[in-house]
Amino acid sequence: SARAKRQKKSMCDFILDKMDMRRRRIFPFLLVLLVVFMNASTTTFVGAEVIILNESNFEHLTQASTGQTTGKWFVSFTASWCGHCKKLLPVWEELSIAVSGDSEYANQGINIAKVDAIENRELANRFGVKGYPTLFYFADRQMYKYDSGRRDFDSLLEFVTTEYKSKTSQDVPLPPTWIEKQRKMLNKLFYKNKLLVMLHDDVEHILEMRKNAAVL
Repeated sequence: SARAKRQKKSMCDFILDKMDMRRRRIFPFLLVLLVVFMNASTTTFVGAEVIILNESNFEHLTQASTGQTTGKWFVSFTASWCGHCKKLLPVWEELSIAVSGDSEYANQGINIAKVDAIENRELANRFGVKGYPTLFYFADRQMYKYDSGRRDFDSLLEFVTTEYKSKTSQDVPLPPTWIEKQRKMLNKLFYKNKLLVMLHDDVEHILEMRKNAAVL
């Protein structure tokens, strides 16, 4: 009957309204889960992606000077204009894949990373980087410089898995202290101000004259 049809339609509309309300309630929750998943998928220690390191996250991620509990780190210090660095990049990415996932080397905890040495000069200076690319391997609480001229995949893989153990290790340079950072910052500000530089030179000159006078 017409009445029965209307009742059936009303019931269907009621159910659809309820479903829409549930969808609206669930949607924010699903959105939050999606954001969390995306963030988690981009934050990796041992993975197929080359990890980008900088002055802000280097010590936190690598723990290079504080125990290296986050694994071994093969780090390339590069410059964007460097031709050798550009040539190394696909090999570096291939190496990252080779030590991750289900590979035979995955259980060694090797991370492949890179640092833009031009953008992170303080970090590059800490490790005495003079040319590009410069490769350091942080493993077994030591630092090993890869000084072989060969930068092919097989040579690099052999170095990080076995060969490094036969090389001479170095102590990891400590990161600058808070006081050292503040001193460098003040020095930069000081030498950017010409008036302060002139005043500093005058004071140094006066002190030198008094010192010479005292000797006479």
